[in-house]
Amino acid sequence: MTPAEEKFYCTEDGCEQEAISCYLNDDEDTVEFFCPSHAKQHGYCMGCGNFCAGIESFDFAKPAGFCDHCRNDIEESIEDEEISVELSEFEQEDFP
Repeated sequence: MTPAEEKFYCTEDGCEQEAISCYLNDDEDTVEFFCPSHAKQHGYCMGCGNFCAGIESFDFAKPAGFCDHCRNDIEESIEDEEISVELSEFEQEDFP
């Protein structure tokens, strides 16, 4: 199994979910492994695992628990999805 295929599990007591690698300040050394829910509780971004606690946009923006970079990626993918849905609806209309 290659390192990219290796699975890690949440280190929170009693949790058996797959985990993401959690880092401090873009440090390449993994600090901890948490599932997305526990990562958020410990102040890590649920998307990339970077520590973001105390940053207003991480704590209070919707969706909370994501760094600005991951939130922008989510918003862009939602916008792309909405555009593709609108286009597919347009293509299905019958024109006289």
